[in-house]
Amino acid sequence: MRSLAAAGLLFAVLTCDHGPAGAQSPLAEHRNPVEVIQVGARNVEAEIVSTYPARERGLMDRGYLGGDRGMLFIFKEEQPLAFWMKNTLIPLDIGFFGSDGVLLNIVTMQPDPPGTPDEDRRTYLSAAPAMYALEVNAGWFAERGVRRGARLTLPPSIRDLRGE
Repeated sequence: MRSLAAAGLLFAVLTCDHGPAGAQSPLAEHRNPVEVIQVGARNVEAEIVSTYPARERGLMDRGYLGGDRGMLFIFKEEQPLAFWMKNTLIPLDIGFFGSDGVLLNIVTMQPDPPGTPDEDRRTYLSAAPAMYALEVNAGWFAERGVRRGARLTLPPSIRDLRGE
């Protein structure tokens, strides 16, 4: 019995993505649903956030994000979007997409220094009304050759999902 438990523990340890030494997988420590989405020809394993509380929390307090992982923010309808980096520890790229899935613009976002008052935080804006925003590690879009005009493809399980 002891060897069966040890084998199960070893399997769990070997199959988890812990990132850099000591870092926990952001997908393991948070309870947002995860789906594989496509941006252009590139796949992203994305946490899906469509409720106000989940969108507000975003990637706060995370010290690591895997290479092809991210967070897809889904809104109820197209609207001008503005993001900030409150309590966000790692630099991120954000891609804004229209309701048709076309990539409108990409912005690199840097963490604000600790203790920055909310009124002094930088905001990062969509170039036009957007319905989706995808946060990934800074440099992800450029490193993978994904540019303005690329198309966001969602799996059937979330294709008709609208934010609250």
